[in-house]
Amino acid sequence: MLFDNVITGTKHPEAGPPLDEIRLGVSRGYFFDGIASDIQPVIEDALRRLEAAGVTLVEADIPDVEELLEQSYLPILNYRTWRVLDDYL
Repeated sequence: MLFDNVITGTKHPEAGPPLDEIRLGVSRGYFFDGIASDIQPVIEDALRRLEAAGVTLVEADIPDVEELLEQSYLPILNYRTWRVLDDYL
């Protein structure tokens, strides 16, 4: 929500660390390969807004990121689903 507020320019107070204490890893290789040409500027603009708000962007190459995602996304998805399922139903 905090990042959404920075990107959209809304001014809702959020609990959390100050933006200048946040370091955000940006792994361009896997996540940016094959991205649609009309989406690329939108993402770059969002990253610029975060940086302008004080977030430190760290370019990060993550070896084997695809394999790591495959191993982690299902447990994370299941955990998040069970936490909100009662509210949804």
